[in-house]
Amino acid sequence: MTLLQPWAAAAAGGAGLAVLTLLYILKLRRRSLRVGSTMLWEQALAEVEVNSPWRKLRFDWLFVLQALAIAALAVAIGRPAVGIGSARQRVVVVIDASASMAATDGGEGRTRLEEAKRQAAEMIENLRRARGGALEAAVVSLAGPGGGRVVRGFTRESAGVLEGIDEIRQTDEPGDLAGALELIGTLTAGSDEAAEEDAEGTVAYIFSDGGFEPSLVAAPARATVDLVRTGPDPSAPARNAGITALSARRDDADPATVRVVARLLSTFPAARDVALRLLLDGSPAGSSAATLTPGAETAVIVPIGVRTGGVLTVRIMNDDVLLSDNAAHVVIDGPREPSVVVVAPGPQGRDADPLVVNFAQSVSAASRTVGVESLSAKGPWSSVDLIVFDRVEPRAGTLPPVASVSLGAGLATNGVTVVPAPAGAGTTERIVSWKRDHPLMRDVVLDTLVLKRPGTLSLPSGGVALAEGTRGPLVGLVEGNDGVGRVVCAFGAEQGGWGADLSFVVFMGNAMDYLTLRGRAKTGRQVSTGGELSVRAPVTATELVLTGPDAIERRIVVPPAEAGSGPLRTVALGRADRSGVYTVVGAAEGEDRIAVNVVSATESRVATADALPLRRGGSAADVVVARTGRPREVWDWFVLGGLAVLGVEWLVYAVLARK
Repeated sequence: MTLLQPWAAAAAGGAGLAVLTLLYILKLRRRSLRVGSTMLWEQALAEVEVNSPWRKLRFDWLFVLQALAIAALAVAIGRPAVGIGSARQRVVVVIDASASMAATDGGEGRTRLEEAKRQAAEMIENLRRARGGALEAAVVSLAGPGGGRVVRGFTRESAGVLEGIDEIRQTDEPGDLAGALELIGTLTAGSDEAAEEDAEGTVAYIFSDGGFEPSLVAAPARATVDLVRTGPDPSAPARNAGITALSARRDDADPATVRVVARLLSTFPAARDVALRLLLDGSPAGSSAATLTPGAETAVIVPIGVRTGGVLTVRIMNDDVLLSDNAAHVVIDGPREPSVVVVAPGPQGRDADPLVVNFAQSVSAASRTVGVESLSAKGPWSSVDLIVFDRVEPRAGTLPPVASVSLGAGLATNGVTVVPAPAGAGTTERIVSWKRDHPLMRDVVLDTLVLKRPGTLSLPSGGVALAEGTRGPLVGLVEGNDGVGRVVCAFGAEQGGWGADLSFVVFMGNAMDYLTLRGRAKTGRQVSTGGELSVRAPVTATELVLTGPDAIERRIVVPPAEAGSGPLRTVALGRADRSGVYTVVGAAEGEDRIAVNVVSATESRVATADALPLRRGGSAADVVVARTGRPREVWDWFVLGGLAVLGVEWLVYAVLARK
């Protein structure tokens, strides 16, 4: 046991004993009275025999008991505490700065981290006073992969330790207890001679809510670990709702539709209704609602229309104790200006249908027309999004791995052939039905189209007939082994004036969206807090500027590229410890924004605990549970002891008074 305020105890005890002693040695002044006899006053005469104003201090049980009571109360004023350790024992102050420590239930309007820092600073002051200033301590911030970082190495300057505690800032990273204990072990490791000199060892005080993964972790070999809990009692409900997972994926059947799937977790004691709001680049994109079951995760699926790219944000609109997990973001890649190649009959495609060429030029200024003779599967097709075959069919072995639309021709390489109209068939044909609910045929009106002796399509197994005539399929969809989608029409744009009709433009636009959006950017991009950020940048870039939430700004110097490098290269930006949307100036097109989210069920549970499951040795069964080990003040026991002594003194006085 150690007194946290020994000077206060000494002052109170000295003053109390001095006053008590003076009361015993000072002679009491009494009035003179005339009495008839002194027979009954023999005891009183013994007290008035001394003519001096002082009397000799003699042994008295009442004096002893009163002195003990004063001593007990003086010790209570000195704030006695246990668990301080010896003056030779080093201290590691570990402060949890993970996402859950931002919960606002730390007490008196403080967050858990703010309360942890207050408790840590108070403990350092108490230890310094109790040990007479002989304190050697280090400060560690616990957050993120690897367990965190050493803020201050071992020092005997208390001011430096307090500054280190004040420097710790809130993060949105998950807590890594195993990594933190490894970091403590590395910090406290030393030579055998140092270990012999430091016989008292090291104690690591972990100021945390204790909400770590329940799996056992190895305790450091040369340090005792004690948990100082911050936050509410473990039995109290945490009252939080958070997003623990988020994904956004373009629908395979309708690439212009993005299906957003969010997984939500609630720790409220009863079922709770929450409202979700979806934003695309800050503008409303949709909404939803869900009823969350206590302690369970609930999946919410929200389809929204997203033809372009942007940052999609899902936000919980209800209030709770942790704000950082109420929003999650995902970057959805949008289509760049598509590149269209028209393959037409004639030398260099000179006989192309002008209406087909006009469509290609309307969607892409870089579109071009080529002849079928120049087609090659090995050509530079990486920058091409769509090929339109205008009444021509590629020869075997020349079909590029690019999405395509065939007008008035088959695609034998993918098992699609055009069967000519049989002899004796009518000279015209109408489309009698089409899949109006398919994304390719949305808003396409074909019932007025009159075709002159079109053939019908022979589709392979797995092919989809999108439009039917009286004799068979007229428009079909197939997908090759390479996963590339291809649309085939048995008639061309010149048939029945289709190329001049609005339905042709709508159909080709649908095909552009369906085939090119589906081929890339299916899944939104995001990074979890604590993860490493990276972007692709031009080889000519010399510096990137990363900006993020909480006024984060980081400048990254890009080293010169190696000879022979491509136009782009990957640049590491460091770790992201706060959730939000980061912007990278100087990155390649489409990679200038990065979404970073908490998405951790452990952090969103904001649970508290009074124990840490630690393992010493190699056996998993050898479990050491570290419970709250901060210095525990026991002044109340000394107050009760002093009152008990006063009670005994009163009984002794009563007994002596009867004699």
